[in-house]
Amino acid sequence: MNDKETRELFDLMDRVPNAKRVAIEYQRLIRQGKIDRGKDVTDAGAGWLAVEDELVREDDIRPYNYRVVAACIAIMMFALCLFGFLHSRQERENRAIREHQQQLAHMNQPALPDAVSNWSVHVFHNATMQEVAELMPRWFNTPVVLDDPAVARKLFTGAMDKAQSLESFLQVLQYTTGVRYYFQDQTLHLALQLP
Repeated sequence: MNDKETRELFDLMDRVPNAKRVAIEYQRLIRQGKIDRGKDVTDAGAGWLAVEDELVREDDIRPYNYRVVAACIAIMMFALCLFGFLHSRQERENRAIREHQQQLAHMNQPALPDAVSNWSVHVFHNATMQEVAELMPRWFNTPVVLDDPAVARKLFTGAMDKAQSLESFLQVLQYTTGVRYYFQDQTLHLALQLP
């Protein structure tokens, strides 16, 4: 083979898919004795196909590594079990809190006085929304209107902190009592349902 033919062969190898792999594997197969070097192959295409067939057979025979798949499945199962455990633990804690709140609600005497106050925090225990609404204008400098008489009878247990924003306190109030709020003409309105 002269230099011109060698250059043509290298140019061809750059354009033909899988050519470099076939050339490398051809050398390996000769070293392993799977292809006879002394065998005269006059048809280059037939030789090419013989090497590709050998590569395909080796690819089909290669064992599949199931360790990675097994590790992924094990990690997913562990994560699901951990999620289930944490979720059930959280549910038990929430159930215990609800039961404790129900027990306190059914007792004749409240565990704490209706309102405890110091200079920056006011604590309510089973206080009516009417009592909460009377204190809010003094602490947050915002007029408050109860839109529905049923709102005034709702009970609230929690703390009102002067360092806390009005919006934060209203979100706590809405979450714990179900009372909705809205502002109209710079007046805070408390209602069971928004208008």
